[in-house]
Amino acid sequence: YYYRDRKSIMGQLTFFRQDFYKTQYVLGFGRTEDVPYGYRISFTGGLEKELGQQRPYVDAQLYHNIVNKSGTFITYNIKLASFYNHRRSEEGLILFDVTRFSRIYRMGKYKVRHQLEGGYSQQFNPIQKRLLDINDVNGITGLRADTLVGDRRLILNAQTVVFTPWTLLGFKLAPLLRIDLAYLAMPNEAMFEKKNFFSGIILGMRARNENLIFNTIEALITFFPKTVEGVSRFRLDFRTNIRLKYPTTLVSAPATIYNP
Repeated sequence: YYYRDRKSIMGQLTFFRQDFYKTQYVLGFGRTEDVPYGYRISFTGGLEKELGQQRPYVDAQLYHNIVNKSGTFITYNIKLASFYNHRRSEEGLILFDVTRFSRIYRMGKYKVRHQLEGGYSQQFNPIQKRLLDINDVNGITGLRADTLVGDRRLILNAQTVVFTPWTLLGFKLAPLLRIDLAYLAMPNEAMFEKKNFFSGIILGMRARNENLIFNTIEALITFFPKTVEGVSRFRLDFRTNIRLKYPTTLVSAPATIYNP
């Protein structure tokens, strides 16, 4: 799939508004951070040729970030897309997810922030494109399962980060706990069968020295209660460029949802 030749001509119309909310203890350890909020509405259309077949394509996407007075911020993400062939919809996609970051809770010298995310995606009439997966940011953090795909996906993720007064060699430390749950169903299968349920339990540590130019560093140990062939039950990850899932580039080159 990744090595197929594709030719496309696309156009996009985007409406957006963005402001920034100043806060602390999102990814940093006390410095002032600018969290973007606002909305982006985009409409994309064009033609794509793949595997010798040329098809029209259209999509509509909405990002909406809200910041409450309490310091809670919520992001809504909606995507609708489809190719068309002989007046028939192909590769249709519906995606909806919501992410909520809580305000900071202070417990003595400790500061705690919670994150919740839930979402549902479904494909219709898949023909050429890769089916949905639950790899990493699409569902289960750290999962790398190339053969695990489906046409319906339901996810629920919860994470708690504790910002502590602990330091190591000038780096402030913040332990975290994350639980990822997902259902992934193949075409013509019932969604909530036991075999379609997957999960991940993650323990990690974030570190940052605000006097250095490095971004926040994150080390994660993940346990998968159930895996597929070729995937270990345990995984160790080390990340150096952690970002929120909020779009900061509101206008970009137009492309299909499947080929961003």
